[in-house]
Amino acid sequence: MKAMKIYTLGYWGRTVEEVRGIAEDRDGILIDVRLSPLSRLPQWNLYSLAFTLRERYRHISYFGNANFKAGGPFKIVDFETGKAILQDILDQHPERNPILMCACKDVHRCHRQLVSDLLSRAFGCAVEHL
Repeated sequence: MKAMKIYTLGYWGRTVEEVRGIAEDRDGILIDVRLSPLSRLPQWNLYSLAFTLRERYRHISYFGNANFKAGGPFKIVDFETGKAILQDILDQHPERNPILMCACKDVHRCHRQLVSDLLSRAFGCAVEHL
């Protein structure tokens, strides 16, 4: 079994086709970590992503930032539940690497960095921000 690696990416400024290519190139499964998988840009809504990416897309709202609208420090909704759901997904697709996706272009200003750091410690694997 290959060693798992966690990737993260922000979709802002990218196309869905580019994101699909990134997922395919890294044998990844896109894990949408937005609290709500909605966007003003319809191609980034849950149903569009699920249709386009098929088995390479999952949404885990538990990894969302509960303070997204209110501002303030990052507050993950329920990391342990999200981790358990992710583990179930990875058990079903052991060949796949998770790619944590949010809209934010800059990972240093996005909650996905916090989620990836916590998952890296929990799973004992490396993280690469794309």
